[in-house]
Amino acid sequence: MLAGSIDWQGLEANFAPLYQAELGYPPRPIRLMVELMMLQHMEGLSDEQVVRKWVENPYYQYFCGYDHFQ
Repeated sequence: MLAGSIDWQGLEANFAPLYQAELGYPPRPIRLMVELMMLQHMEGLSDEQVVRKWVENPYYQYFCGYDHFQ
């Protein structure tokens, strides 16, 4: 499975300096943002399309680290 072969802790450590939690709305988890970008690229989706598919698709949500359908 693709999600299990990715070093999420390493990605989070590398991206953490780019996120500023104290400004504006609280940021989404880094893993979720990276996974949505990956899904968007793999499927050739727009920003709106990937978010819409994430809401409707339990497999997308599982890939993004969610155990239960949101």
